[in-house]
Amino acid sequence: MRRILVLLNPAAGNRRSAVAAVRGVAAHRSMRVELVVPDASDRARQLDEARAAVDEGVDAVLVHGGDGALSGAINLVAGRPVPLGIVPAGTGNDFARAAGIDRSRPRAVLDGLLAALEDDSPEVVEADALVATVRRPGHEDRQHWVANSVNIGFDAKVNQRANGLRTTPRSLRYLVALAQEVPQFEGIAFGHSVDGSARQEQRLALICVQNGPFIGGGIALAPHARIDDGRMSVSFVEAIAKPGLVALFPLLMLRRHKWLKPLSTREAESISIDVPAGVPVFADGDELAAATDSGCSVEIEVRPRAFRLLQAQSS
Repeated sequence: MRRILVLLNPAAGNRRSAVAAVRGVAAHRSMRVELVVPDASDRARQLDEARAAVDEGVDAVLVHGGDGALSGAINLVAGRPVPLGIVPAGTGNDFARAAGIDRSRPRAVLDGLLAALEDDSPEVVEADALVATVRRPGHEDRQHWVANSVNIGFDAKVNQRANGLRTTPRSLRYLVALAQEVPQFEGIAFGHSVDGSARQEQRLALICVQNGPFIGGGIALAPHARIDDGRMSVSFVEAIAKPGLVALFPLLMLRRHKWLKPLSTREAESISIDVPAGVPVFADGDELAAATDSGCSVEIEVRPRAFRLLQAQSS
């Protein structure tokens, strides 16, 4: 018997069909499983129930969804021996890309993960994660584990707008939000310190801190980033004219980084960022800090070998 926690993203497909898929594959393999499936319609309650299940003991956590569902899962398994299996069924799947997980056949990936769990010693690889700490005067510090990226500035505002485009097809939301956000965007005055260096003040379009190479559903902002090298990639995009913002992401998708003089990327172990008022902070596609009147500070560190990524057996 295997006790498996299944985390779903309500925006990544039908809940019943996802659970039926897990049960169907388990039955096909004649595998005895107890599935713990918290209701995904209430995110806070889902994570509370999931945390209780992990505390009680589970053999694995399976995430059926995209980076948003993964955001909840990484906060359950980081620093624990419980392996995490990813069934990429979202629209972004940026961490799955970074980890080399097949995104075209989620049912086959699920089959391979359950096959791995039939083994008493399933194959896992250790992956890094980021820890983001949000500080705001008058509030308790908020700490959050991050699997893929922390986005602050223009791309966070695009993400925020995309999350509100409920009637737009999911595959088009980021592009539509990009077109809507560009006309009203202005450069942002950030203060930041990388690896304890002297604090710099810069007017920027965005700061993005990455564990893996991709953001926005496959945009390789930091193509050399790796999820297992004990480092994170920090990208700064200088404040540029609106036509430059329009061209930024298409050029990144075409891997024309050398044409993007406003973009600079460096490896680091930590960064501290002063986020001004009105600027949201997103982590793995979820809002980590809302755009407030007072702003906040965000400290981000990389934690090497923070969690165990379950490897699917090949069919």
